[in-house]
Amino acid sequence: MEAAMPNRYDPGGRPVLAEGETVVVAWAQDAAGPGWRNEPVWILVRTATGSLDERCLQPEQQSAAVRALFRVSSLVSADMRSAAERCMARAPQPVAPGR
Repeated sequence: MEAAMPNRYDPGGRPVLAEGETVVVAWAQDAAGPGWRNEPVWILVRTATGSLDERCLQPEQQSAAVRALFRVSSLVSADMRSAAERCMARAPQPVAPGR
């Protein structure tokens, strides 16, 4: 029988860092759509078993220090994501039969 996964969030919705877990990286990422906007901070956590798990801090859960770093993190993250994507090889596109 597998060990139960610890609760990833407390009853108030805040991410929890369980015994043996560590934060690998955290980054801000703007999100918006028609009529809505959000400013989450994503946290990549290495669990006690070594797997990676993504958690999210909503704006109302963020400390003053996190909010102060949000804009610069968001800009750097967008640039890094774009630069990293350009470094990656693209999978070949399937060719339609008869072409």
